[in-house]
Amino acid sequence: MDFVSRHAATPSDHTPPAHPPSSSSPATPPEEPEYLARYMVIKHSWRGRYKRILCISNHAIITLDPSTLSMTNSYDVSCDFEGAAPIIGRDDNSNEFNISVRTDGRGKFKAIKFSSKYRASILTELHRIRWNRLGAIAEFPVLHLRRRTSEWVPFKMKVTYVGVEVIDLKSGDLRWCLDFRDMDSPAIVLLGEGYGRKGVDHGGFVLCSLYGRKSKAFQAASGTSNATIVSNLTKTAVSMIGVSLVVDSSQSLTITEYMKRRAKEAVGAEETPLGGWSVTRLRTAAHGMLHSAGLSLAIGPKGGLGDSGDAVSRQLILTKVSLVERRPENYEAMLSGEPTIVDAAAALLKAIVTRNPKAMIRLYSTGAFYFSLAYPGSNLLSIAQLFSVTHVYQAFHGGEEAAVSSSLPLAKRSVLGGLLPESLLYVLERSGPVAFAAAMVSDSDTPEIIWTHKMRAENLIRQIIWNSSTRAELLKFVEEQRASLSHDGSYDLKDSHSFVYEALSKELYIGNVYLRVYNDQPDFEITEPEDFCLALVDFISHLVHNAPAASMDTHVNGDVTTDASAEQHSSDDSSASLDGKSSEREDLELVKNLQYGLLSLQHLLTKNPNLASVVSTKEKLLPLFECFSLPVASSSNIPQLCLLVLSRLTTYAPCVEAMVADSSGLLILLQLLHSSPSCREGALHVLYALASTAELAWAAAKHGGVVFILEVLLPIQEEIPLQQRAAAASLLGKLVGQTMHGPRVAITLARFLPDGLVSVIRDGPGEAVVAALEQTTETPELVWTPAMAASLSAQIATMASDLYREGERTCC
Repeated sequence: MDFVSRHAATPSDHTPPAHPPSSSSPATPPEEPEYLARYMVIKHSWRGRYKRILCISNHAIITLDPSTLSMTNSYDVSCDFEGAAPIIGRDDNSNEFNISVRTDGRGKFKAIKFSSKYRASILTELHRIRWNRLGAIAEFPVLHLRRRTSEWVPFKMKVTYVGVEVIDLKSGDLRWCLDFRDMDSPAIVLLGEGYGRKGVDHGGFVLCSLYGRKSKAFQAASGTSNATIVSNLTKTAVSMIGVSLVVDSSQSLTITEYMKRRAKEAVGAEETPLGGWSVTRLRTAAHGMLHSAGLSLAIGPKGGLGDSGDAVSRQLILTKVSLVERRPENYEAMLSGEPTIVDAAAALLKAIVTRNPKAMIRLYSTGAFYFSLAYPGSNLLSIAQLFSVTHVYQAFHGGEEAAVSSSLPLAKRSVLGGLLPESLLYVLERSGPVAFAAAMVSDSDTPEIIWTHKMRAENLIRQIIWNSSTRAELLKFVEEQRASLSHDGSYDLKDSHSFVYEALSKELYIGNVYLRVYNDQPDFEITEPEDFCLALVDFISHLVHNAPAASMDTHVNGDVTTDASAEQHSSDDSSASLDGKSSEREDLELVKNLQYGLLSLQHLLTKNPNLASVVSTKEKLLPLFECFSLPVASSSNIPQLCLLVLSRLTTYAPCVEAMVADSSGLLILLQLLHSSPSCREGALHVLYALASTAELAWAAAKHGGVVFILEVLLPIQEEIPLQQRAAAASLLGKLVGQTMHGPRVAITLARFLPDGLVSVIRDGPGEAVVAALEQTTETPELVWTPAMAASLSAQIATMASDLYREGERTCC
């Protein structure tokens, strides 16, 4: 893949070299092994010093004579190679190192001395080929500074034989790594604290990298210190790789100053392709294995160098700092459709980019994400593992820092954001590649995932129609992509984020949850309920504040017409009709969205009562009260849903305090008793929960609340259920008993009812009050007849209507 020269391996690396053929068989030279690296070195022996080419592969360490390319020594990695280490001398510029090997597979290991100016890279490669036998040097709990949010996030820093690895604490995945050989000078910069004081245990430290990669700031977590980590890094780099890391403590660099400086660093700028060419590489056959006496530069019968050499297609990519050789066929392996090949290709790509961050941030340009999603098979675990470690680290949007940014939604941070539903991306992030692979091949219809075989087969992306039977449109897209490659052979994902799934286009996806499905499955366990609750409240607020007012405007404009306007209305009938239909559609959409949002909020608060704390401020509650004033509210069940939500919130004391803090909300609830018979029961339930507060008692005594409650309580021509009348009586009784303003409520009641009935209301229960109002009572303490009740009921109804109209005028 692009910009990979150090750690790329091919399947041939994992097969042992072929044995020399017998003398009786035709001399067919074996294929030249794909080495991990080759370096010019000087071999030191008692006889003298000799130039050699040191070839390193996963299976063998070979030295070649550079003049003849004949093999001088070969050591099997699995049994003849023990390790390598730098020779630390007095001179920091020393380039000597030892390789511990043996020749017969059974003898003792002995150290062979070499020297090379590439010592750091050679030792890094030698340590890597025996990686499975090496453990970590040390592990430290650290905090990493996120650039976009300025937050310190916990990670585990692992110091290895060759560098530093930063591990995610939850998933255990590798999030960042840096080799000692790739560290800049200075390699470590100590940060000062906020007041400018320097010190390894004040502000933390910064690891600086070569090749245009961005620096990273860390701080020791509890249980260790910055001094310990920095000391371990410097000692390990010297003892294992022979690199002396420069620690800069001279700068008074605060965290704020570091953030400003780092923001100016370009991601991967030095690796930006400047040009690319398709070339043919001429190869010899089996370098160092035929003991050839010389090297022929003539073109042989197979198109390569010499009699058995061959020719292969390659691409050369020129960047500011390197000339990169690419194998185009590596990418096309993903398109083969063969399960074993695709699985191996995905695993190989993951291995390459995990240890080469420069390749990590450019993986998207190879088309690997397109081709992986185009695979119709069901063995997706390797692909899912590749996605897990790469999808938020691509430089197409924010570079490698996109992974730790909370300012952007996951769909924007991920290179897969336009190709897969956001719900599947959250499965990949939260549950890991195994759950993601399972979700991709199964039908899901849960509040957090909607994904079906039909969507996968026919609606993957606009350009890719994922049909496992024909794949015609997929192949057409791939051919178009190949034809539209840029000069450097890369792919562009700019169109992918504009795609919308037809199957999901009508779904309300709020807080990573599909509202329709959640309302059908309210017992579903939401992964992040608090975030979902906040998202629902914000969604309802957005709907209320952006609700169209067309219906109100139309009503006002229709009150007055003139002769001129009549002609205009006549000529504009068709456009008015279209506008009316459009307004009606908007109203229906608003009602539907509000219903989904309010019902979901009710279900969420029912299952998680503690989430009421999320809505315990006046600002968060205001949109719920504003729903009652929407023009569409009277013709829908939105007010009833709002009351159900408010009823759930009244179980949390801070919510009660926030509700009564605004008198307008209390007046709305009291007015509902008069204006909306279908809302009376819910309004009475909420008001009863608030009746112990001084604010509601004051509103009932001074702003007409007693009148609205009495209108429900007294028997009138309209048939009011006994349960609601008893609830109104209980509400009045609770208000009369309120400590601060209860006496004022009693005085207001005494203006309408005899003292004896006020006493009955105070004593309760509500059913006894209703019974007392409906019967004739003539005692020295109380005189009450049905005629008196009917007369008072009529007066109260008139007063309630006047108060309601006055309240509407005040609001307008």
